[in-house]
This record gives sequence, C-alpha cells and structure tokens, in this order.
Amino acid sequence: MAKYRGKRLSAVPDPPPEGRVPSRLDPSLAVPEEARKPRRPKRLAPPRFPLVVRLLFLAALLTTAGSLGLTTARYLKDWSQDSLATAGSFYFASAELNGGTHRLTGDKTVDLSFTLRNYLVAGYPTKSAISYTCQVTDSKGKLVSNVKWLNSDNAEIGTAATGDGVSDSAAGGVFTGSFAANDGGEAGGQTRTLICRIPKNAFGAKGDQVLTLTARATSPYSATLEVRLALTTGGVQMVVTDPGAKNGAVSVALYNTDEEAHTVDLKWPAGSEITLVSDPTWDVVPTGSGDKTTGRGTVTVPGKGAVSMVFLKKDTTQNFTEENFPFTVTDAAN
Repeated sequence: MAKYRGKRLSAVPDPPPEGRVPSRLDPSLAVPEEARKPRRPKRLAPPRFPLVVRLLFLAALLTTAGSLGLTTARYLKDWSQDSLATAGSFYFASAELNGGTHRLTGDKTVDLSFTLRNYLVAGYPTKSAISYTCQVTDSKGKLVSNVKWLNSDNAEIGTAATGDGVSDSAAGGVFTGSFAANDGGEAGGQTRTLICRIPKNAFGAKGDQVLTLTARATSPYSATLEVRLALTTGGVQMVVTDPGAKNGAVSVALYNTDEEAHTVDLKWPAGSEITLVSDPTWDVVPTGSGDKTTGRGTVTVPGKGAVSMVFLKKDTTQNFTEENFPFTVTDAAN
C-alpha cells in the first residue's frame, strides 16, 4: 500500500513557472505608492537678518560709494532719534587727514597745518550743516590736552565762537567747529584751514611715540578723518657709547625701524673736542661736510638696518651722550 507524504511548506515562495514574467499588475509584487514617489528635498527659507543689520549693511555700501567720489546720498543711522537720517551729498574731507603718517620737526613744539572741507568735488558741497571736533591722542588713546589750535594766520583760537557762518572754539586741547548749511549760494563749498601745535614732549622722552590727530563729524552724520603724527626721529634712533676715561673712542650708532631708508643730517662737537675717524675702508662715512672736523655730515641709514661711526676724543676725561650728536631725518615724508 502506498504511503501518503504531506507537502512540506517553505518560507521561500516558489519561482514563477519558466517563461513567465511577473506582471506589474501582480498584487504580490506591487510597490507601495509612497515608495514610487521621488522625495524632494525640503526648501529652506532664506535667512532674514534683523532690521538693524540690514540698515548697517546699506550704510556701509553707500559710504563706500561716497568715498569713491560719487554724488550718491548717504544714509546713516541716527541712534539718538531712532530713525533713518538722510543727507543730500554729505561730505567731510581733508587731503592731509588721509590715514597716513606725517613726520614733523620742531624745537619745543611741532605744527601740522591741514584743511577741512565740506565737499569732495569742487562745486558739489554738502548742503546741510556739519558739526565736528578735532583732537590729538597718544598711543594709548589718551587726550593730549595741551595742544593749541590756530587759524591759518597763526592766531590762536580761544574759547569764544566766531561768526561768518563758521563757529569754532578750543578748550582742553579739543577744537570744536562747524560748517553752515549750504543753500547753493556758495558753489565752491566751504573750507577751514587749521594749525595744530603740539608740545614736543608729547611724543615721549625719546621722541618715538606716535600720536593721532582725529577730526570727527558729529550728529546727525558720522564721519572720521585721521592722520598719525611722528617726529622725524621716530624712525631713526641713536645710541652713543662712551666708555669714559678708559678709552678715547666714542661710538655713534643710528638704527632705522622703518622699512624704507632715511637720509640723516648728523652734527657733532667741534674739531677741538672730537674728531671723526676717517677710515677709507668703512662702508659708511658722513659726506657733504668737507673737512671731517667741521662737525656736520650726511648719512644714509638703510631700512630695518643700522650704521655706526667712531669718533676720537681729544680729552679722554670728557663724556659724550646723545645730546652731543643732534640729527634730523631730512627725507621725512610729508
């Protein structure tokens, strides 16, 4: 008698009969509708900057355009009134206060003359009134209060304001002035020439401190002009070495901290006290003085370099310092 064997169940479905291709309509092979739709990446909303940031960005663009000499109106934020202040062709300019460095010379005081104006191009002045202040600060930002302010005729400016549409006063080292509103009657615009007189000791005991002169326009507009001020000895420093009675020679060295070379006019005591050693093998010998015992010559100090000279003393008991060798940088810029 034949035995009956039950069909074994398998977890793997039987393959389709040979030659049969699965139909797309076969429910067993249907793909869920969600899987058939391509997924699109979600679009991110563009960032929205705060209103203050957008206003500052607009002001920066328009200020840059104005600095290129365009007659575009400038829009600047007036924070005290919390509103957008609009100025028709607002300009506050100076050829001297251009962010560079002026090297000055003088005895007890040094002077810088500069001109402020309310236009960039002649014939297109600022139409609105401009108030401004001028001051000098040291390397730490501290106000130099003993600065004097003078008109172009060297007349010192006091604390009283003047007329003629331009008011000014000076107190505590700060100069305050203004340009009157321009209604179009003065096609050439307005200018003001000032002289800033600074005590020489404001540059430090060694004369190597750099000061900053700033002219700043105030409400309702904002503009700052500035220039750095240094003595002609600022880039070149001197070191005199005198061993005293033990040695009859004096060494004079000049060090240049600037990138460019400088021409120095050097002086030394008369030939009866000290004599320059005239060694023809030296690379550096002061020139232009004729007889080397007359006490004056010209030296070129290379950028980021130094030169050294040796003098012989007639009397070894004498002692020489930097004060005995005054010098001036004659090629100083500006």
